[in-house]
Amino acid sequence: MTQNDENELGEIARSIKALFAGEEGLETTVAVASGGARQRHPEVATALGLEGESDAEGEPDPAPAPGDTSEVDPGTLAHVEDREETPIEAGPTPIDAEPTVGKTEKVLNEATSQYLEAPIHEREGAQSVLRSAVEASRAAGAFGEIASNVNVLILQGAEDSDIWDLADEFIDEEVLARMVVQLGGVRDEEEREALIQAFMRLGDSVAEAIAHALTNTEDRLARKTYVAALGAFGMAGALAVEKMLRDSRWFVVRNGVAVLGVVGGPSAIEHLAGSLANQHAKVRRETVRSLAKIGGENAGLLVSSMLGDSDPKVRAAAARAVSVLKAERGYKQLIEILKQGDEEAVLEQVLRALGALGDPSAVPAIEKRVKSAIFSRPPKGVRLAGLTALAAIGTPHAISLVKKARTDKDPEISSAAAQLLSGE
Repeated sequence: MTQNDENELGEIARSIKALFAGEEGLETTVAVASGGARQRHPEVATALGLEGESDAEGEPDPAPAPGDTSEVDPGTLAHVEDREETPIEAGPTPIDAEPTVGKTEKVLNEATSQYLEAPIHEREGAQSVLRSAVEASRAAGAFGEIASNVNVLILQGAEDSDIWDLADEFIDEEVLARMVVQLGGVRDEEEREALIQAFMRLGDSVAEAIAHALTNTEDRLARKTYVAALGAFGMAGALAVEKMLRDSRWFVVRNGVAVLGVVGGPSAIEHLAGSLANQHAKVRRETVRSLAKIGGENAGLLVSSMLGDSDPKVRAAAARAVSVLKAERGYKQLIEILKQGDEEAVLEQVLRALGALGDPSAVPAIEKRVKSAIFSRPPKGVRLAGLTALAAIGTPHAISLVKKARTDKDPEISSAAAQLLSGE
């Protein structure tokens, strides 16, 4: 084999290796300049590509339609069945550009550190170098790295208008999208809050980018972060959410409903009333939760109306909301459910709601539901909820029933009864 043949084969091998290597995903760390050296923050190192918390309900997300980039059932601002989140990137980088991308990222990181460390009288030169590094990274498609460095700038330059102006100069639609993705991946609470506060200074338009990210993320913790961020944006966040409520995808509507529970206030009740009629149970359940957070007489009326919903999880959420809001309008329906029976989880919430309402006339119905028969015994969870309700109502007869339970054969029941009476 000639030397030329060997060289040609070497080039082919390198091309194949580069082809299968592909473009790296979004940068998963945010660099932090500190003490003259540029370091990587350990919490923000997991900003992208993280698995979410498991959803307690274990319900799978719907698969997206071909070409649909929307979220595949993100859970309720309650509520992360998440697979590993796929970073949003600008598309595959040409093979011959890969070495350039790595080089420009290194240059950009160094330029950011040098700019932040430069004395004020030397900033002009460092600023020029940083601008050039950003443009080179942009040309190479390294938007994730630009976003990481912009996040560093806005965090490190919180009180410096020059740094803020420079950072704002670097932000375009591509960079902002990746900044928001990185925000969703920050696990450290203090750093997450600092970044949210910094985002607020960038302007109300950021709220729409956050709402878009909320629509598309599969990471439960990221969803909660975005909800909190939209809440911090106040009216701008609420306006961005209104668009979500008009979306044809149920999980986008559900996420919007969850945000309204945090940021909407009484004015959001009109929007939430419409969501109670949504055909998807998860939307209705999230709406009930949001109404409970907002509170007020109108919210109490609406959640009481959902005690007869066709879905047991919605009924349970409605009973829990009646308990939180102490919505007396729901009393008759709660008693009816207790008499007719329902799923265990629903009955538990109904009993707790009756205890919260504190109406003594509920004691006979509660007693009947938790009392053991000759051949049957109510589920333990129902009995515990019933004892809690009786103790909360506190009439002499109710207390006597709790006292009697101190001698129950089930140690958990007897222990719970004793604890309920400990403050008597």
